[in-house]
Amino acid sequence: MLRKMKKTRLLSLFLCCAAGLAALWYWEHASGRMAENEIIALFNQIELGMSQQQLYKLAAEGAYQKLKLQQVSEDLLSVQTPLRWGAVNWVMWVDFHEGRVRGVRIRLQDTKQVRPSGAPADKGPSRDEQVR
Repeated sequence: MLRKMKKTRLLSLFLCCAAGLAALWYWEHASGRMAENEIIALFNQIELGMSQQQLYKLAAEGAYQKLKLQQVSEDLLSVQTPLRWGAVNWVMWVDFHEGRVRGVRIRLQDTKQVRPSGAPADKGPSRDEQVR
């Protein structure tokens, strides 16, 4: 009888842990999709030739609660979604030349070469292409 109760408790504990992990995975996945939708919405509003000030104003006025903007250098801005398991969070890189948007691309956090599935095509030349 005592042995059966221990098995029941262990099974209950296992099921509670499994349910908790499933809920955590679902929340992380749903939250990640919301952030990806926000970064795509901001990407779609950015126009080549837009000034840095216009871009910051646009980002501040929008409902981009999950995104983090970081000025990497005078001519490079990163917009990041929250960190996710498996390094699948997105980063939007905005390149500037003489204070104007020159190029915009979305990549995975791990590499600037891989465009995530579902991300829009790049706008403008990449940072590595020569300015004319």
